[in-house]
Amino acid sequence: MRAVRKDYRGTCPPPEELAPAFTATVEADRTPAELEYRWATRSGVTSEPGWQSVTYEESGSRSRQLDHTELTYYPDTTFADAVRLELRGAEPAASEWVDFSVTCEDGGGEGESPSAGASPSPGTSATRAPVTAGPVSAGSGSPQAPSPEAPAPDPDPAPEAGAAGPETAAS
Repeated sequence: MRAVRKDYRGTCPPPEELAPAFTATVEADRTPAELEYRWATRSGVTSEPGWQSVTYEESGSRSRQLDHTELTYYPDTTFADAVRLELRGAEPAASEWVDFSVTCEDGGGEGESPSAGASPSPGTSATRAPVTAGPVSAGSGSPQAPSPEAPAPDPDPAPEAGAAGPETAAS
C-alpha cells in the first residue's frame, strides 16, 4: 500500500481530488476468487463504508488495484490518523499503517495543499467530533474523537470453517 497524497491543508470539507488518498495492489493466488477488504484507520473513524468485496474472474487478471480517499476532518483544526488495508478470508492480512492528516483552515484558501516539507498543525482536538464527508464505517454509530493512544484495530478473524477464500498479498 502507498499514499497518493498524505496531507491536506485548506478549507473543509477537503475536495476529494485533494484529500489524503491511498492505493494498494492485491493479487489472488488463483481465480476465480472473491476478496473481502476494508480501509481501516487507527482511530476507527473513516469515510469508507466498511467491508467490501471484489471478484476475480476465472479468465481475468489476478491483480487488482484498490483505491481509497479519506474525507474525515475536524473543523478549524488538524485530524491526524493512519490508514491501512485489511483483507479477510482464509488468510487474513493487513498492510502497514500509513500516516495522514487533514488540516482545516477557516478561510485559508480553497483546497490548498501543503507545500513540500510543510507540517500540519500539531495534534487533534479531543473535544470535537470529526466530520465525515462520506459514509461512516458500518457498525460505528456516531463518530468519536480519536485519542492519541487509540489501539490499532485487528483484522476480523477468518470466516467460519469451510468458507473458501483466496490467498492474497497486499502491497
